[in-house]
Amino acid sequence: MVSLQKDGWKAKPGIDPAYEALQLQELYTELNRSEELKKNAADFRRRMTEGEREGKALEAALRAGRLDEAGMFLGKVAAGCGSCHAKYRNVPQDR
Repeated sequence: MVSLQKDGWKAKPGIDPAYEALQLQELYTELNRSEELKKNAADFRRRMTEGEREGKALEAALRAGRLDEAGMFLGKVAAGCGSCHAKYRNVPQDR
């Protein structure tokens, strides 16, 4: 997605930025529906809900042609990924 933003959110053959944002949002949606997610900490579940919401907002902004807003939401999604990975993926977890 970052490369799409750097290219001015222009569609390329086989790649539509709004569709790519939809795919991202749908990954969050399906994760949030899973039984596995319910086994995680409330903070983790909250982060996944935020990712889904920001993914929806990113797609909506792209479809409406609000490219500056899309960039803001992509930044939020990326920051959420980075902070969540730092807390939950990149460190050993007690289970």
